[in-house]
Amino acid sequence: MRTSFYWIAAFIFLAMPCFAQRIQLNDIKPQLLNKKFIEELSYEENLGLMFLEVRLNGYSQRFKFLVDTGAPTVISPRAATLVQSKLGRSEMVSSGGSQKDSLQIGLLDTVKIGNLTFTQITCIIAPFNQGEVMKCLGIDGIIGANLMSTAIWQFDRQARKISITDQPKKLSKPRQTEVLPIRLFGWQRSPLLTVKVNRQITETILIDTGFAGFFTWSRNTFLQARARNMIDTTTLCVGYGSSVESIFGKDLDSATYRMNLQEITYGKQMIKNPMVQIDLDNGSKFGVEWLDLYLTTIDFKKNKIWLSPLKNTAYAQNWEGFGFSGYLEENDLKVSYLVENSPASRAGLRLGDRILEVNGLSLRDIRPDNRCTLFWKFFEIQRLAEEMLLTVGQGGEVREVRLERAMLLGKK
Repeated sequence: MRTSFYWIAAFIFLAMPCFAQRIQLNDIKPQLLNKKFIEELSYEENLGLMFLEVRLNGYSQRFKFLVDTGAPTVISPRAATLVQSKLGRSEMVSSGGSQKDSLQIGLLDTVKIGNLTFTQITCIIAPFNQGEVMKCLGIDGIIGANLMSTAIWQFDRQARKISITDQPKKLSKPRQTEVLPIRLFGWQRSPLLTVKVNRQITETILIDTGFAGFFTWSRNTFLQARARNMIDTTTLCVGYGSSVESIFGKDLDSATYRMNLQEITYGKQMIKNPMVQIDLDNGSKFGVEWLDLYLTTIDFKKNKIWLSPLKNTAYAQNWEGFGFSGYLEENDLKVSYLVENSPASRAGLRLGDRILEVNGLSLRDIRPDNRCTLFWKFFEIQRLAEEMLLTVGQGGEVREVRLERAMLLGKK
């Protein structure tokens, strides 16, 4: 598996606030004005995530939004000002990891996606410039689950298409489709699926299209299962630093893990030997890579998910790479995450080392006008290259390091 070594997890959890006018959040019901419709939209993809253009409150400008079933609707302060969003009080909001902050609540009169018009959409007003990846993605908001809850959404990752309807018969539904119950989380309405891990552990999984990965397992559940010898840890791969970013920026440095589980089952579906990651998040979630397995339809109206397998899900996942990730800090690209016994750690790379050059790409002069371009080029080299020749600043010394791609977890 060759994915980006840095993961995006835009998930947000919100308590139960009210507006300054004392309107209770649960009393604000989003609506979709269209009836008997189907809307098919092609989405833009970056880092595996899905993005659509939207219009807000009738404003002429179009805004780029992340499609995120794991979050409520979010808009940037810039967009909120431009479209004159109604404003409410501030409430404490937390990411899926370790960070939280007090953010203002807003209300959008209309959100237009394609030919569809959604009304009375509660949103969080949050900056998207706290983290380098979010900043370089250039987005102004998130299409959250509370907006999606007014319809049925189908995700076709093979065709890069999202279909939205209020009538299931209008959607593609292959013969082998399995329909499973889901639960919607609070006013946010994010979908939760119950699964069995290793036939012993019942787990509630968030279906999170804002997470650029396959499966992240609750840190608490992992630690308890390991203490009770309920999992085979012979494949455990340990890393240090941070390789996760949310809207609050890069998560805190910590020990994180990757490993293969025996299996995950739900309904008649079974994923054998899936690779999972364990970071600071105490919630478990399936990300966009999980959507690659199915033509996935989430019926928010009837609390169901339709899974139409696109490939054999009984497969083992591998993880290959160089064993490190880099992150922009001020005007330097620095090593932010290292995997034990990887090519990077064996070559002597350390957290905080400055990466000056990679495969002929100079990173010595990072400025506001080129930082995102250089960041994406570094990501692309890390994802595709078989070999990396690095010039590294380490303490007061500069040295060259040659790394060869290797299997970090799994078998070739």
